[in-house]
Amino acid sequence: MFELMVLIGLVFGLGLAILATWIVLLSIYVLFRFLGFAVKASVASIFLLPLVLLTGAIFFLNVVIIGMPLLIAFVLFRSLMGHFRRDEPDTFIVQTLPPDSS
Repeated sequence: MFELMVLIGLVFGLGLAILATWIVLLSIYVLFRFLGFAVKASVASIFLLPLVLLTGAIFFLNVVIIGMPLLIAFVLFRSLMGHFRRDEPDTFIVQTLPPDSS
Protein backbone atom coordinates (compact mmCIF):
# COMPACT_ATOMS: atom_id res chain seq x y z
CA MET A 1 0.00 0.00 0.00
CA PHE A 2 2.81 2.40 0.86
CA GLU A 3 4.62 1.68 -2.41
CA LEU A 4 1.44 2.41 -4.36
CA MET A 5 1.03 5.72 -2.56
CA VAL A 6 4.66 6.62 -3.30
CA LEU A 7 4.18 5.78 -6.98
CA ILE A 8 1.03 7.90 -7.15
CA GLY A 9 2.88 10.73 -5.43
CA LEU A 10 5.72 10.52 -7.93
CA VAL A 11 3.32 10.64 -10.87
CA PHE A 12 1.48 13.63 -9.40
CA GLY A 13 4.73 15.34 -8.49
CA LEU A 14 6.17 14.87 -11.97
CA GLY A 15 3.03 16.20 -13.64
CA LEU A 16 2.88 19.14 -11.27
CA ALA A 17 6.58 19.94 -11.74
CA ILE A 18 6.24 19.90 -15.54
CA LEU A 19 3.17 22.13 -15.38
CA ALA A 20 4.87 24.55 -12.98
CA THR A 21 7.91 24.75 -15.27
CA TRP A 22 5.75 25.64 -18.25
CA ILE A 23 3.82 28.23 -16.23
CA VAL A 24 7.10 29.88 -15.21
CA LEU A 25 8.37 29.86 -18.80
CA LEU A 26 5.13 31.33 -20.12
CA SER A 27 5.14 33.96 -17.37
CA ILE A 28 8.65 35.03 -18.36
CA TYR A 29 7.56 35.18 -22.00
CA VAL A 30 4.48 37.28 -21.16
CA LEU A 31 6.57 39.57 -18.94
CA PHE A 32 9.02 40.20 -21.77
CA ARG A 33 6.12 40.89 -24.15
CA PHE A 34 4.52 43.37 -21.72
CA LEU A 35 7.84 45.14 -21.24
CA GLY A 36 7.99 45.71 -24.98
CA PHE A 37 10.73 43.29 -25.94
CA ALA A 38 10.23 41.56 -29.25
CA VAL A 39 10.49 37.83 -28.85
CA LYS A 40 11.36 36.42 -32.23
CA ALA A 41 9.69 33.24 -33.36
CA SER A 42 12.07 30.37 -33.65
CA VAL A 43 11.83 26.66 -34.20
CA ALA A 44 11.74 26.11 -30.44
CA SER A 45 8.83 28.52 -29.93
CA ILE A 46 6.78 26.70 -32.56
CA PHE A 47 6.80 23.63 -30.32
CA LEU A 48 5.96 25.63 -27.19
CA LEU A 49 2.18 25.66 -27.51
CA PRO A 50 1.74 21.93 -28.27
CA LEU A 51 4.01 21.06 -25.35
CA VAL A 52 2.00 23.32 -23.05
CA LEU A 53 -1.23 21.72 -24.25
CA LEU A 54 0.26 18.25 -23.79
CA THR A 55 1.44 19.14 -20.29
CA GLY A 56 -1.99 20.50 -19.42
CA ALA A 57 -3.59 17.32 -20.73
CA ILE A 58 -1.22 15.16 -18.65
CA PHE A 59 -1.97 17.22 -15.55
CA PHE A 60 -5.72 17.02 -16.25
CA LEU A 61 -5.40 13.26 -16.69
CA ASN A 62 -3.49 12.94 -13.42
CA VAL A 63 -5.88 15.01 -11.36
CA VAL A 64 -9.31 14.28 -12.77
CA ILE A 65 -9.20 10.79 -14.21
CA ILE A 66 -6.70 9.15 -11.86
CA GLY A 67 -6.54 11.33 -8.77
CA MET A 68 -10.16 11.99 -7.92
CA PRO A 69 -11.34 8.35 -7.97
CA LEU A 70 -8.27 7.31 -5.96
CA LEU A 71 -8.90 10.07 -3.44
CA ILE A 72 -12.57 9.16 -3.11
CA ALA A 73 -11.74 5.46 -2.76
CA PHE A 74 -9.05 6.20 -0.16
CA VAL A 75 -11.39 8.39 1.91
CA LEU A 76 -14.18 5.81 1.73
CA PHE A 77 -11.80 3.01 2.66
CA ARG A 78 -10.45 4.92 5.64
CA SER A 79 -13.90 5.89 6.85
CA LEU A 80 -15.23 2.34 6.50
CA MET A 81 -12.22 0.87 8.27
CA GLY A 82 -12.61 3.42 11.06
CA HIS A 83 -16.31 2.63 11.31
CA PHE A 84 -15.80 -1.10 11.69
CA ARG A 85 -12.74 -0.86 13.94
CA ARG A 86 -13.19 -2.10 17.49
CA ASP A 87 -10.99 -1.25 20.43
CA GLU A 88 -11.26 -4.61 22.12
CA PRO A 89 -9.42 -7.57 20.66
CA ASP A 90 -11.26 -10.61 19.42
CA THR A 91 -11.69 -13.17 22.19
CA PHE A 92 -12.78 -16.73 21.75
CA ILE A 93 -14.43 -18.59 24.60
CA VAL A 94 -13.90 -22.32 24.35
CA GLN A 95 -16.19 -24.40 26.51
CA THR A 96 -14.66 -27.73 27.46
CA LEU A 97 -16.65 -30.65 28.76
CA PRO A 98 -15.56 -32.39 31.95
CA PRO A 99 -13.91 -35.77 31.43
CA ASP A 100 -16.26 -38.68 31.22
CA SER A 101 -16.18 -40.58 34.53
CA SER A 102 -17.58 -43.83 33.27
